[in-house]
Amino acid sequence: MANQWHGFIYMNGAYTSYDYPGGKKTELVAVNNAGTIVGQVLFPKLPFYAQQLFTLNGSSSTLIPLPSGAKGAVTVAINNNGTIVGNLYTSNPDYFTGFVYTPSIGMVPLTTVGAQSSPTGINDEELIVGTIITNSLESFPFWTCTPQTACSLEAKPALGAPHKTH
Repeated sequence: MANQWHGFIYMNGAYTSYDYPGGKKTELVAVNNAGTIVGQVLFPKLPFYAQQLFTLNGSSSTLIPLPSGAKGAVTVAINNNGTIVGNLYTSNPDYFTGFVYTPSIGMVPLTTVGAQSSPTGINDEELIVGTIITNSLESFPFWTCTPQTACSLEAKPALGAPHKTH
């Protein structure tokens, strides 16, 4: 089966298409100032959430390995340091957790207790923003994570309660 979704690059008024070799669906999602593009590919006969991430530098592409237990991932953003954020999927396609990835450390899940995290961006100072999905209005832990350290949890007050800012 031919690739049905095609990535593209638009520059100087011209389109260039890109299909990851062997994939049936290729999405190019984000690019940093160095021109590193990050995207995802779905290979034939896999469920929709079993996408693999890759980077594209010029004509060279590299698959990003998933951590143990992950069934797929989608990428959201890449900063100018090459740090990537996105979502990991388990065997349940309705459950996901955020991740941060660097080539030197690999992919680190941004786990929360009783909640799902979904990063939406990262800047060059490694500040990650996103959404936490919970089932209640009670307080829940936030993660603090950098590519150089392990993730840690800190309790935040319930919604509407005063809290300090960093």
